[in-house]
Amino acid sequence: MRADILLATDLSGCSGPAARVAAEYARRLGARLHVLHVRPSETSAPETALRRLVAELGGGPVLSAVETGIPVADKIVRYAEDHGIGLIVVGTHRRTGVSRALLGSVAERVVRTAACPVLAVPCVWRGEARERMAS
Repeated sequence: MRADILLATDLSGCSGPAARVAAEYARRLGARLHVLHVRPSETSAPETALRRLVAELGGGPVLSAVETGIPVADKIVRYAEDHGIGLIVVGTHRRTGVSRALLGSVAERVVRTAACPVLAVPCVWRGEARERMAS
């Protein structure tokens, strides 16, 4: 049985590269792709943006979910544990200095706390996953 892949997304413009990489890995590995958005509170309504992202990914089986709560990274890791995820893919905003110290890094915390491998894809990624992946 192949482990599923989890794309954890904040649905920002920086999510695109991570989404493309996650979808390519899922296609190549024949894995089911989970797309998760964690919102800090009930006030945000990401369902439309999440449906649009899932539609753009196309291809194989894709499950989508919205979780609410903080810390966001803990919700991502818990989802991965609860669903038997074998790889988590997250985008990074590449914040540095004060902004990183004040805002934290969800990707960094996921890398430190997840029990499975985590692939962090920079926001500025311009390549296609298949061009960089080993065959």
